[in-house]
Amino acid sequence: MEDAKKFKELLGNKAKNIIADNLGFVEKNGKVKCPLHNDKNPSMSWFEKGLMWRCHACNGQIDIYKYFMDYEKMTFIEAVEEVKDLIGMKRKSISANRTKYKTPKLETKELTKEFIDYMAKRRISKSTLDFWDVKQGIWNSQNVYVFSYYDVNNKLVYVTYRGLGNKAIKGGCEPNTKPILWGINHIDKTKPLVITEGQPDAMAVWQSGYKNVVSVPSGCNNFKWIDNN
Repeated sequence: MEDAKKFKELLGNKAKNIIADNLGFVEKNGKVKCPLHNDKNPSMSWFEKGLMWRCHACNGQIDIYKYFMDYEKMTFIEAVEEVKDLIGMKRKSISANRTKYKTPKLETKELTKEFIDYMAKRRISKSTLDFWDVKQGIWNSQNVYVFSYYDVNNKLVYVTYRGLGNKAIKGGCEPNTKPILWGINHIDKTKPLVITEGQPDAMAVWQSGYKNVVSVPSGCNNFKWIDNN
């Protein structure tokens, strides 16, 4: 096994934002709420020496490898390859070892008034939410927005979730499903494409009049979707 510690060091403090963006951390006075326990007050901060988020209350730690394994459902070998990819090293082919992508299985319902009104604060209308097939569901015991990802054949292949409010969890997904660009099923490949870093941003662009827009599935530092598009 190649030196995973060396790759982690080469990635350095970039790991801080990768983890924070994808887990929806909201930093306040250098601290965020720890997702490893029922944290009422921010108690987790970035530990530069260890290149990890470390909780001062429960002593939990999230470094780049733990993030990929626990939240992106990768094996350790896949996580190491992902870090190598992020630091610009040639990535080994590991597709043969990966689990075949599964079709997401989820139960959804129409958006309640609370969820519609929250998007309205960003001037996103009900008709826009309907066009993008935004639904509501439950994930990790939370009421969440459900964003469905359809491929160019309009087959559901991926789903992400976002809680209600700025501090709510965002970016969760079903394990072993296929990450692609959100909205790729209705783009015009002959025209310039706007790629945003979030579903509300994509809907805002679409509603403003420019329809050829998509969103990445899980933050600007995650490139797993590229090979699938």
